[in-house]
Amino acid sequence: MSLPRVFRSEEFIAFSSELFRIASSIRAVLLALTLLLVLGGYLLHVVESLGFWDGLYLAFVTALTIRYGDMTPESVMGKIACIMLGIIGMIAMGLV
Repeated sequence: MSLPRVFRSEEFIAFSSELFRIASSIRAVLLALTLLLVLGGYLLHVVESLGFWDGLYLAFVTALTIRYGDMTPESVMGKIACIMLGIIGMIAMGLV
């Protein structure tokens, strides 16, 4: 049993290889964003003396520029960490 002609065409092969290349790039950016959120959450957990889940929540709303306003960093190091998370988060979301 052979493949239909449309699946053997050069255009389809080029399209599918380009699609897999783009998907792997998006996967890498999403992995980096997830790592950024977890490390940022841990950093805020330590610096701001928050629970881990609260630190992760603050990192999430900061990096994705949601900012509900219910939690704000109190220390200077926490504010610097949130600024860096916001900048890196905007860049990462721009890549996706």
